[in-house]
Amino acid sequence: MTASAEALGIDIATIDAGRERNATLPAHWYYDPAIHEFELNEIWNHRWLLAGTLSAIPNPGDFIVANAGRVPVIVARGRDGEVKAYVNACPHRAYPLATESGKGAENGWTCFYHGWEFDLEGSLVKAPGTDVDPGFDPTSCELRRVALELWGEAIFVNADVDAPSLLEALPNLTSFAADQGLDPTFSDYEMFDSRTYNIGTNWKLFMDNFLECYHCPTVHEKSLYKGFDGSAGKWEYTTEGELFSTHFVPDPEARDQSYFYGSLQAFPGFLIIQHNHFGVLCQAIPTGPDAIKYECYFYRQNGSPDQDVKTKVDVWEETFDEDFVLMEVHQRSVRDSGFSGHGYVRETELLLIQFNNVLWAAYKNALGGSATGHDGIRKSISRTAAEGVSLP
Repeated sequence: MTASAEALGIDIATIDAGRERNATLPAHWYYDPAIHEFELNEIWNHRWLLAGTLSAIPNPGDFIVANAGRVPVIVARGRDGEVKAYVNACPHRAYPLATESGKGAENGWTCFYHGWEFDLEGSLVKAPGTDVDPGFDPTSCELRRVALELWGEAIFVNADVDAPSLLEALPNLTSFAADQGLDPTFSDYEMFDSRTYNIGTNWKLFMDNFLECYHCPTVHEKSLYKGFDGSAGKWEYTTEGELFSTHFVPDPEARDQSYFYGSLQAFPGFLIIQHNHFGVLCQAIPTGPDAIKYECYFYRQNGSPDQDVKTKVDVWEETFDEDFVLMEVHQRSVRDSGFSGHGYVRETELLLIQFNNVLWAAYKNALGGSATGHDGIRKSISRTAAEGVSLP
């Protein structure tokens, strides 16, 4: 246990009562350094997180620099084609072996600090000056492995070597995705871009924004709605344990039954979206109490028209820009205003309510209490997009 409820300024009974009425979380949870450290240690260091995609490392020697919670990692494709993950720190003095993702590192990595060299299997192959040290054992200096699992196109890592497997932690992940019409293999897609966004907001405010579209008619009226026609159907919001989704359900009488949008988000910060001609895999990673890094991989459906893909990218870029500005303003306002929110709107913010239930369950378990994440399936059907509720 890294901290007590008292040290973190948490009154468990008060938060329990707040969850019963769908209250918002205490303001200091969004900027307090002690809360940030607690979450890194007790949540992010024990969850499966997207480190990258198979398409990003197609050849032996290709590698990705990522994070498993607060632990820096290298994900690499070995000479045998197998994908492995290592702690991105030289066993000698913990200097990073790589600072950015790369291609063609067939011979592995050389530590810039003292020149120690490691192959793609994590073995030490050269350590200058150690030949005169009779007690030096190179086998004791291998790179430390990080737990890694593949789910379709996604590469997941976990800093906790004792963590349950991905599908033990999220047993309904594959079936839940299938129910939303999602294909995690991205078999009909090709990756065409990847981008990193650095945003000045707490990760929970970030997730709050992406789990609802209550704000879309006011914030995204001229951006998001240019790329989506949701007027001939409804948006179905579904939660199950640590999984959240938004799925478009066309009206039976709609002329165009081909329009598709499905998304899945997994606690604490993973996102997959697929819709007509376009897809995305993303992972949020907290980099401070009021900062996150958002890694996104963009896909186009095979055979999709160039102009349609460009339109989707432009729509998402404009929507992201609007959201990121909104989040940073929101972050400052929550921190400075003495905010004490009353609660969420039940139907339009269902996913936020469940997200905070899951978060509080993780908090209580770490603090030595007990809590449930409300694992049962919960659904809400929105109004049409024309009436103001759309995708998150």
